[in-house]
Amino acid sequence: LLVAAKHMSDLNKFWSKLERKFKIRSMGEPKFFLGMEVSYLQEQGLVSLSQRSYISDMSIRFNLPEQERPVTPIKADYYEKLHNSVNDNVLVDVPYKELVGSLIYVMVCTRPDVAFCVSCLTLYFSAPKQVHWDTAMRCLGYLKATENLGLILGKGGEPSITCYSDSDWASNPITRRSIGGHVLYFGTSIIV
Repeated sequence: LLVAAKHMSDLNKFWSKLERKFKIRSMGEPKFFLGMEVSYLQEQGLVSLSQRSYISDMSIRFNLPEQERPVTPIKADYYEKLHNSVNDNVLVDVPYKELVGSLIYVMVCTRPDVAFCVSCLTLYFSAPKQVHWDTAMRCLGYLKATENLGLILGKGGEPSITCYSDSDWASNPITRRSIGGHVLYFGTSIIV
């Protein structure tokens, strides 16, 4: 059970009520939680979340080759390669769903920077081709190269909500659909 509160007195009251009903013990501040590393910057009132060890385990599990790491999770010419791979064979002996599922978990927990790439990969769960596998492995390589990055949550500035969005009209050359994205901040912390 992970318990958090704004004031220590509230936390202590809640904890004492739990102790009266259940046999529990405090294990202190968490260092790991659901595959995330938790670090505290108490002077600034911040909490840092990263998935360094999870990403490292993923690179071993999916046999990520030791090579130069990409600086972006997806290539700019992804749609062109996708268009050129229409007649390619469907891959059957690769753990595509497992890899993309792991990428989804990292994206949701601590790495919103790979959201566009992962959303592109999820469209091909039923029939992945080599271009999809290569893109998923590129995304994993990017995560491995930037495994020290994560989210920083906490107080900072006024408690305000700020949203940025962008779209690219009809930029998908295959479907001619628009692509959009957004990021939502609460104070200085990304929340969506």
